[in-house]
Amino acid sequence: MRVFIHNVNTYTGSCLCETLGEVGSEQTEIYGTVVEPSKRKNGLKYGYGRVTKVVSKIPKDNIVKQLLRCDLIIFTLHNTDVEELEYIIRKLKYERLKRDTTLVLISSIMTWNKTKRRFSHQGGAANSATGEAKGQTNSTEEEEEEPPSSGTTKHINVPEVFTEKDYMKRIPSRQYEQHKSIETLILSLNSRDKLNTYVVASGILYGNGESVFFPIFKNAWLSLDSQIIDRGNNFIPLIHVRGLCQFVKELYMRQPERKYLIAVDNEHITQKTLVKTVGNFVSGNNTYVSVSPHDSFLFDDAEVMCVNLRFACSQLGGGGQADQKGGDGQKGEADQADEDDQSEEGDQADEDDEDGEDADDPDAADAANLDDHAPPKKKRANQGGHSDGRGFTFHCCEGFTKNIGTLAREFCQYRSLKQLRVLILGQPGVGKTFIAKKICQHYNLTLCSISSILEECKQRGDDFPEYYKQGLSELNDEQEKKKKNVKGNAMGKAKGNPMGTALGPASRTAKLTLPDLTALFYQKLQSNECKFRGFVLDFFPRNYDEAEYFFERHAGGGAPEGSGEPGEAEAEAVKGDEADEADEVVEADESNEADEAVESDEDELPGTPRSDPDQEATPQAGNTASKKQPGSAGATPNGDSNETPEEADKVSLLPEFVIVLKSPEELCRSRMMNLAEEEIIKGHNDESGFERRHKKYIKENCRNDYFEFDQKKSIEDFFLEREVDVLHVHINEDSSLEDILTNIHIYIEKNVKFDNFLPSSEEMLKDKLQQQEKELSLEKEKLATKERQLIGEETIQNDELIKAEKKRQELLLQHQQQYFHNQSIPLRFYLIKNILPILTDALIHICRTKPKNPCLHIAQYLLENAHKYNVEEAALDALRSGESAAEGAATHRG
Repeated sequence: MRVFIHNVNTYTGSCLCETLGEVGSEQTEIYGTVVEPSKRKNGLKYGYGRVTKVVSKIPKDNIVKQLLRCDLIIFTLHNTDVEELEYIIRKLKYERLKRDTTLVLISSIMTWNKTKRRFSHQGGAANSATGEAKGQTNSTEEEEEEPPSSGTTKHINVPEVFTEKDYMKRIPSRQYEQHKSIETLILSLNSRDKLNTYVVASGILYGNGESVFFPIFKNAWLSLDSQIIDRGNNFIPLIHVRGLCQFVKELYMRQPERKYLIAVDNEHITQKTLVKTVGNFVSGNNTYVSVSPHDSFLFDDAEVMCVNLRFACSQLGGGGQADQKGGDGQKGEADQADEDDQSEEGDQADEDDEDGEDADDPDAADAANLDDHAPPKKKRANQGGHSDGRGFTFHCCEGFTKNIGTLAREFCQYRSLKQLRVLILGQPGVGKTFIAKKICQHYNLTLCSISSILEECKQRGDDFPEYYKQGLSELNDEQEKKKKNVKGNAMGKAKGNPMGTALGPASRTAKLTLPDLTALFYQKLQSNECKFRGFVLDFFPRNYDEAEYFFERHAGGGAPEGSGEPGEAEAEAVKGDEADEADEVVEADESNEADEAVESDEDELPGTPRSDPDQEATPQAGNTASKKQPGSAGATPNGDSNETPEEADKVSLLPEFVIVLKSPEELCRSRMMNLAEEEIIKGHNDESGFERRHKKYIKENCRNDYFEFDQKKSIEDFFLEREVDVLHVHINEDSSLEDILTNIHIYIEKNVKFDNFLPSSEEMLKDKLQQQEKELSLEKEKLATKERQLIGEETIQNDELIKAEKKRQELLLQHQQQYFHNQSIPLRFYLIKNILPILTDALIHICRTKPKNPCLHIAQYLLENAHKYNVEEAALDALRSGESAAEGAATHRG
């Protein structure tokens, strides 16, 4: 038998290859074409190893030639080019077939998206208060739509259930109009001899690593916020991709009379319930964000998430009135309408009965997503999922919520998501907590240390044992007394009791017993983020006995009876009921010593920034332990389905990677002693606390090399006995943090290649370069800012200097003027007495005579009349002789 599958390397094509490897008892030869891999970020590379021959698409007629040699031909509209498919249909119309051939077109229920439908009203007063509505209208063309109420919702609109008989009524949205045209063309080929064609309208596909719902599962796996479009009350028809392939296989084997078939699950589920089902089972974050319909257009497959339809799965054997071969493709709308009118009354009556059942118990109906809204009762004689007279069922036919464990396991398997279980061991002061935080940061894991878990319980307000409450109260009273007397007795206490009063009986009482502590860790490790992503245990368990108690006794018998039933865990995941185990929860230890109950170290490596020893990971909001048991199906994504619940529970907790950090004692002591004063806790990371903890670690986990037959078992022996490879990391003064982390990363990634949504090497290099560029830009900006500040300061200083210089020049000028004024006072009197009178007369004489040479006449006047103004005669004669000589010389030259 030969089977042709179009585009075998796609989401649907790959699953068809696996399902159709054998039909009945006959082996098949699969022929198929391939398409370029999807460029979307959530795209997977799907294998097609079962394909016998890959058919080339060039030339186009080559595909048609191969189709004529096959018994079964399958096309999928989800991954096929419409124009290419139209060309093949036109060619098949006129080709001569030599054998009986079946052609199946896998379409989508999205071709019904705009179909007019009736709505039944269900009592929703209780549901409106909790926001758990079961249905809503999303089209202005829909019939009998109730106007939206401004306050509370009095009733909920649930769309009618369509069957394959209603296929003539289907109205697609604009995006799927071509799909409907292809369906019509395929059905019209039934008129050809030896060609039997079928159209299968499948629900929205899920499973096998997810396609449409990939963002929902990814956000849940990463414990991110989940988005719900609008109120999320719309119904989304679903079917598992493997169930669809089994449906197509059974369709070929049975050859039903009806040519248009609908393949959906037996469950009617709303968008809100779908998102919350995934979140409650996989995610550690219970935050759901409502997205407006306007903003939803930015999301991929937003139209699919907003569809509001309900369907009944077609029965493949005697499920309804049989049509003649080829009649479905060519029957007129009038004849089909008459046939629909005959069955409409019975269908509506059954629908009303189903609606009434759901209205009686709205909470149960919402939790189960209207599971009882199956096909009409007249078609449900067999109670085995989707079954006919022969009892045919397909994969996950019960629905999405009842198989969430299987879906989570498939998602982890196809997406290469691995639960990483790491344990960090080492002596005090070696840097265990610092390395553990770096590993959690790199692999997106949860840090599980004693102090962080106690703090998380304190944040949640969990109850604690009576002995612990009493110890804490006594400790608080003792600390209050100590604070009152600290001023007067500070010196005496420092000398008399260097380890502080926390070493008294009260602090020894305020410690957790081993059963309570292991119960607390067991509860934390059963949280969703630890079950799916993994965890890093920070030095717990601390010795061989604690490891044996925790991994053998508590982990194996901690789950209550009945946890082996898969339905219990998955049903509680659907309901989202999360409760704390009150007997296993205790309050955080508030003593400064923290003694043996809190042995997690916040020690640091050389060259790394110091951190607060009490600083731990902040607990996530709403991340409480669920009652889902780890032994149930799907609770552990990497677990073996053949294991018993106890064995699966142990495997899910036993660390796969054990890392022992080793460093010289003096180096560890120096790290402790170099802590800042505010980071020191008396009795824990001071000198006395280090000595006590170091001796305890040596006593419990180190053998004496001088004794040949030392039978002491360390915690490393516990894991070596269970074939867990242990990595020893030696840290000295010359060790670099990058080299240490690189060795640890190589050790963790040694066996199986996993993705875990970690950035690729190219992305990491790109991020590193971007970070370096960002740092350089910040440094440049700082330098520029500093330079601008210096320039501004210099400018201000220069302005001040210029102002001071101007002021100094003004003062100097004033002083100079004053000096000249003071110096000019005696000279003025001299001029007034001796020069000014004769000079005044000379000027008056010149004004009267107006000579041609006034200067010479002034000089002559002064010489002639100088004796009148008390001028000495000798000086006057000398002046006159000088003037006569000058005149004679002038005459001689002339």
